[in-house]
Amino acid sequence: MKIFLFIDQSLESGHLISDDKNKKVKLDELKDFNDILFVLPNETLTFVKHDGNLKNTKNLHASIINSVNVIDFDERSELQVLGSSNSQNFFTIKKDYLNLLKERFKRAETKIKLTSDLLFFKEIFNTDISFNKSIFYKEGGDVIKLTEQAFSLLEQTNLEIAPKFLDDLKVDDDAKITFHEFDLFNFQNTFGFSAIKKWIYAAISLIVLLNVIGLVNIMSNWNQIKKMDSMLAEMYLSIYPDDDVISLDEQIAAKFNTPPENTTSTTSKVSQLILDIASTAQIIELSFTDEQDQYLFIKCIFKKLSEEQIFIENQQNNNLTVSVVDRVDSKDIVITQFKYEL
Repeated sequence: MKIFLFIDQSLESGHLISDDKNKKVKLDELKDFNDILFVLPNETLTFVKHDGNLKNTKNLHASIINSVNVIDFDERSELQVLGSSNSQNFFTIKKDYLNLLKERFKRAETKIKLTSDLLFFKEIFNTDISFNKSIFYKEGGDVIKLTEQAFSLLEQTNLEIAPKFLDDLKVDDDAKITFHEFDLFNFQNTFGFSAIKKWIYAAISLIVLLNVIGLVNIMSNWNQIKKMDSMLAEMYLSIYPDDDVISLDEQIAAKFNTPPENTTSTTSKVSQLILDIASTAQIIELSFTDEQDQYLFIKCIFKKLSEEQIFIENQQNNNLTVSVVDRVDSKDIVITQFKYEL
C-alpha cells in the first residue's frame, strides 16, 4: 500500500511513500488515487475511539460528537462523524474541512482511503514517538498528539519518545490499518456540469441522483426513486412533446450534447429557478404544472425552521412569487413544499 502523508492542514501537498522511496508531491499532480492511504493531520481529521454498539446511527454519531472535548457549542455543531473499517474507531471533521476534501479530491473517480496521523502512527508503531515537530503518545487509554512545545510544558515528560522519520513509514500489504472510505460524489465529472449548468436537465438529473444515493433517508426507498423517475419523464415530455421516452438517461445525455435551438421562456425560467434554489437549499422533490396557470412545486429539506424562514425571505427579495403548500416539522428536520408562480 502506498502512503500519502499530508504536510499540513491545507491538504495541498505531501510525501508519497511507496516501497523504499518517498518524494514530496502536490496532490493535484497525482494521476492515480488507487491503492493509496491518505494520512491527514489529526487537527483536520480527528481520531475518536468510541463504543460502536449503538444501533441507531444518528444516536451513535451524536454520542461521538458529545464525547469530543470542545469548548464552543457552535464548533461542536459543525462536526460530522465518519466511520472506519474498525467498528470502534471513528473520525470527526468540521464541515469546512469536509468541503476542502471534496475540493482537493474532485478529480478522483474512486473511493479515497483516509486516516489521521494520530491513529496511523498508533497502529504502525504502537509506541510513543516524535515526528515532524509533534509528539504522539499514550496517556491512560487515550492517544494524544501535541506539538513539541506544548508537550514540553507537561508536568510528566519522562516518557520514552522514539524519534521517527519518513524512512520509517513502511506498511506491509497485510497490515491491518484503519481507514475511512471517502466516497466523493462528483457532479462535475458525472454530468459535465460546468459546461451545461444553465440547462434544466442537469438540475433534474442532479436531484434524481441525490435521491438514488440516499442523501436523505426518506427518499432512499425504491418507490420514491421510481416516483422521481416517472416525474422526470413527465417533465421531459412537457418540454419535448414530440419525443418518445425510450431510454431517458440516454435521451437526456443526447440533449446535453445537442442543445435545442429554441428554448421556451418558461423552460428557461424553470431551469434557472431550480438551479438557483439548489444552490441554497436541498431539493428532494419537484413537480411542474403546464396548464393555463403554470406552477413549479419544489420540496426542500432544512435543519430547522429558521433556515426555512431565511430561505423564503431571500426568495421574496429576488421578486419571486412563492408560497408554502405543506410543511412537516420534526425535532431533527423541516420538510417544506413551496409553490412558485411562473
